[in-house]
Amino acid sequence: MGIRVIRQALLALVGMVLVGVLLFPAPAAAKTKPKTMELLFQGGGEPFGGNPPVGMSMTGPSFKHPRRVTDFTIDVTYNCDGDLLPGTVTFPIKREPAAARIKRDKEKDLTYFNWSWEYVEQGQTLITFQLVGGQHRKDPRVWRGKAAIRLTEAGIEARYCPIEGTDGEGFLQWEARLVKACPGRCGSPFNAPAPLVGR
Repeated sequence: MGIRVIRQALLALVGMVLVGVLLFPAPAAAKTKPKTMELLFQGGGEPFGGNPPVGMSMTGPSFKHPRRVTDFTIDVTYNCDGDLLPGTVTFPIKREPAAARIKRDKEKDLTYFNWSWEYVEQGQTLITFQLVGGQHRKDPRVWRGKAAIRLTEAGIEARYCPIEGTDGEGFLQWEARLVKACPGRCGSPFNAPAPLVGR
């Protein structure tokens, strides 16, 4: 076989390979989206003596990197003129879901959220909810924060039934630890009661 024939055969083979590559490119690496997990946290009682019982849920790819808070429930005790009245409040997170996104600070080393919502009726704020939390720097399974529920009457903060154990700004300190994480949704280990105001 002459050199010319061999050269033509090689050119034809290279051409076939190029056509194959162009027409049938290698499959791109599969982009697998991380599964969204539901993350359930509990606090209060043992081993969180001194903190009110709380239940909190978040969603995200993992407990190290949650994306948003979806529910928060806290047990409180109202002091109404000396009468201690226990109650459980579910914060209406779904009223302002965008504000419940979890953020990182400029140094990317602190994960936190800062959510608030006001119940307004006929132009007057009747109830204000505020919830702040941060992920523990050394143990991402633990979150700590503060919560406030302020009742107002005719625009003046109601003082007749303050919540026991609040600090000078009306906040209750809380701490919660991861107790369950599952793909999609999971059966909650705590029973979230009805919210203080309708969803």
